[in-house]
Amino acid sequence: MKTGRQQGEIQDHGLQSLGKNNTPCVMVKVQIDGDYLDVPIWLTDKSAGIARQQLKMCGFDVDSRKLTELESNPTLLSGNVVPVDVEQKGDYMQGSFPLPRKADETLDAAKIQNLENALRNAKHRDEDEEPPHPAEEPPI
Repeated sequence: MKTGRQQGEIQDHGLQSLGKNNTPCVMVKVQIDGDYLDVPIWLTDKSAGIARQQLKMCGFDVDSRKLTELESNPTLLSGNVVPVDVEQKGDYMQGSFPLPRKADETLDAAKIQNLENALRNAKHRDEDEEPPHPAEEPPI
C-alpha cells in the first residue's frame, strides 16, 4: 500500500474501545488497491467535532441516525469511497480520514506575501537590533 492521500472503499465498520484507556471509536475497514486498512474515528468529547465531520465524509448523518446502527448493520456504509491519509508507522500502515478544508482556510499568494511583510516589519517591544544569525554566537 502506498503512503499519502489514497481513495479507499468502505468494507465494514463497528464500534470498539481501544488502547489502555478503552477510548471508544468507530473502526472503519477500507480497501485500498486490494489491501485492507482499519481506520479509527475517535469518539471522545474533545474529538466530537472532528468525528462528526469524518462520519459525514463516510456517508453517516449523525443528526438523523444512531451510532448503534454502525454496529448492528456493519455494512451500512459499504461501497462508499472516501479519502484516506496513509502513513507508515514502524512495521504497519496507519490511516486517518482527512478533514475537509474550508475555502477560506487556503492562503493565496497575496495573503502569504502580506503575512511575510507583517512578520518582517513587526518588532517586539524589547527588540532594539537585528537578532543574531543562527550560525553566529550571541554576545555574552
